[in-house]
Amino acid sequence: MKKKTYLILVFSLILFMLGVWVQAQNDDPDTIPPATIDDLAVSTTSESSIALTWTAPGDDDMASTAASYDLRYSISIIAESNWASASEAANEPTPQIASSSETITVLGLNESTTYYFAIKTKDEADNESDLSNVVDGTTLTPQASPSDDLEFTMNFTPESFNLNSQGQWVAVHLFLPSPYRAGDVDFSTIELNNSISPDSGFKGLNYFNKGNKNKERNSSNLVLKFSRSEFAELVGDSTGDFEVIITGEIDGESFSATDTVNVLGITLEEEETLVTADEGPEVYVIRNGRKRHVPSPQAFNRLGYIWQKIKKISKAEMNSYGDDELMKASDNPDVYLIIAGMKRHIPSAEVFESYGFDWDDISIVNKSDLADYPEVNLIRKAGDTKVYLLAGDKKHWIPTQAVFNKHGYKWENVIIVNSVEGDTVPEGENIE
Repeated sequence: MKKKTYLILVFSLILFMLGVWVQAQNDDPDTIPPATIDDLAVSTTSESSIALTWTAPGDDDMASTAASYDLRYSISIIAESNWASASEAANEPTPQIASSSETITVLGLNESTTYYFAIKTKDEADNESDLSNVVDGTTLTPQASPSDDLEFTMNFTPESFNLNSQGQWVAVHLFLPSPYRAGDVDFSTIELNNSISPDSGFKGLNYFNKGNKNKERNSSNLVLKFSRSEFAELVGDSTGDFEVIITGEIDGESFSATDTVNVLGITLEEEETLVTADEGPEVYVIRNGRKRHVPSPQAFNRLGYIWQKIKKISKAEMNSYGDDELMKASDNPDVYLIIAGMKRHIPSAEVFESYGFDWDDISIVNKSDLADYPEVNLIRKAGDTKVYLLAGDKKHWIPTQAVFNKHGYKWENVIIVNSVEGDTVPEGENIE
């Protein structure tokens, strides 16, 4: 009997001590906050909304599941100092288990406006994480409705037309107002000064860098070639400013655009000549009536050129030479476009022809000549704000300006490509 009583007392004591331990654990406060979100990113934008993504943290750092999110946005850069005044997003998702992918679409935003976003996380004990990385996104601008007065613009190439120059073509870059696209133009109606029709075998799309017309254009762009000899007959013997007018129809409506060309009557260099324009440091070598940019002093010296033999010419004369801009090495089929002192690989015949390039314009060069030009590795598709890094035959989205800056990329090295080229390259993982 005594033994039984003793066992009961021991068991009761164990239960008591266990209860004390459990109570002590419950009384120990939770002081570990959720992990700080560091991969908040803008995924898509519209005229009135921006979608964001991030990876879910845990209840304690990256363990378990947090209790709630607090996503805020502002038209000013968000920091701890102005966090309280930023607008809190509605419809924030309930946190998922740590390391899950989260997403939210913030609605009701103003069009054509840049917003900044940041997020914090809380657990059940009301512990709050630090402020996340701050990202920005810009809502889209609504497309304009068609109007009776269609404002088309054009660039004529070359900027200066030399009556003594050689060559087969002159070109027109026709820029279309939104929402019209290059494919909507009735090609059969196009004329230059009501007398010259474009070459039917040449239609380039969204070619944004031509000669000295290096301008960013988010509107659709059609490139057309016209006979150089026919244009010379149109100009006659006159020199000075000459107005060029292109006319045509789109969706049954007439349009026109104009540009002014400087007509010259100077004798061009026939033999290989080194030239530079009066106001620019760039050096070019003239061959067969076309100019090729010498990209660096190292390339100049490697080619054995002599600095004292550089001839200064006027900008107008420089612009009268066509660009020697398509190259391939003698031992390799890859074709490159030389642009802004860099070389850009043209990934396929489809892309080559989408720009309206002429296969006969490709110059065969030594491998070392091609190596003088650094390769383009940053692109942006026309009409799209996303910038990609080209690497390993794929394009990798750079999701934020912070990531862009972290890797030391330069905005002036971002090249605009047309939709054909932009869609040809497969998409890889995002840059982090």
